[in-house]
Amino acid sequence: DQSGVVRKDALDEVVLATGPATEVHIARSEIQEMRPGIVSIMPQGLDQQLSKQELADLIAFLKANR
Repeated sequence: DQSGVVRKDALDEVVLATGPATEVHIARSEIQEMRPGIVSIMPQGLDQQLSKQELADLIAFLKANR
């Protein structure tokens, strides 16, 4: 099992970002199943550490950089 954020979804391979500076290349021929994760990649409790304005700014930034 490998998990991460899909960085590239090509015909021959999928590239997953597994950390801030790490990624894994997986050949399509080696993939048996792909499914969305059920856990958010946002650190748990981050919403409690940010002010309402900081959280709103973060959401706006993420929407703008899709």
